[in-house]
Amino acid sequence: MGLSAGPVLGGLLVPSLGWQAVFLVNVPVAIAAVPLGLSSLPESTRPGTPPLDFVGVGLSIVALASIVFALIEGVDVGWTSPEVVGTAAAGVAAGIAFVRVESRRPHPLFDVRVLARPRVIAGAVAIVAMYIAFLGVLFLLPQYLQYVHDRSPLATALILTALGLGTLITARYNERVLRALGVRAVIAAGLLAMAGSISLLLLLGRTTSVVVVMLSMGLFGAVIPLAIAPATAVIMDDLGEEKAGDGGAVNQLARQVGGALGVAIIGSVFAAVYSDRVDFRLANRSTAARERATESIEEARDVVSGTAGRCTNS
Repeated sequence: MGLSAGPVLGGLLVPSLGWQAVFLVNVPVAIAAVPLGLSSLPESTRPGTPPLDFVGVGLSIVALASIVFALIEGVDVGWTSPEVVGTAAAGVAAGIAFVRVESRRPHPLFDVRVLARPRVIAGAVAIVAMYIAFLGVLFLLPQYLQYVHDRSPLATALILTALGLGTLITARYNERVLRALGVRAVIAAGLLAMAGSISLLLLLGRTTSVVVVMLSMGLFGAVIPLAIAPATAVIMDDLGEEKAGDGGAVNQLARQVGGALGVAIIGSVFAAVYSDRVDFRLANRSTAARERATESIEEARDVVSGTAGRCTNS
């Protein structure tokens, strides 16, 4: 439901209040949910729970933030620039330090030893791959629909609701599919089906019907619950109740890392290709105009329309 309602709500808010409004959508939800949670949810903290590992928290934040920053900024300032190389090195160093520190602590923030278990790492890798594709596609498709097809934010959101509708249809069949095929077959088939649904996007062009987008997203959304649920179950079942916290951490870490890398990697690749092509096509324009056009599609449209207007007037 959230996958369908979120884009539509964003499509309504952005034209009227600006893109900054999307960061306020969760505020009324939190205002309602927090008091209800505090009053109705049972206490789950176990007696003798150790204090929060702030060293682990700090190292994990530095590691992930630095690596994602390097992946995003490498396109703009160059992969060999001092800031990108230095930030990437800091991220890797923080990641290594996190593993070493957490493996020695009696009460670590995250027990990194669970990643040595084959079933846990298999489930985590599957989730990372799914979220790289999921967030990467959601990062690019709205731009295609708005800038190539000239759709409004709301129209774009309505087209992308096919993703959420596909999820709603198939989520109820998780248990039946798992019983019939088994976890291994479902995860493997789910990854292949995701790749197949996304491959439809290779057909996209300036005149391609949005039906292709809706079909691709509908199939993609239909596969999401069938693939992610068993990958999650593999991790949780292997670790058991005593390690449920670490199992939840692996699941959430895989989702967050996959999502961050999906936007960073896919966004950077497409930004690099876009910048190169725009710079080539505007070779006869001024350096300032080319630099402005390579910043974003919106800037490129402004540059081209402004140039066209001056040429017509002259």
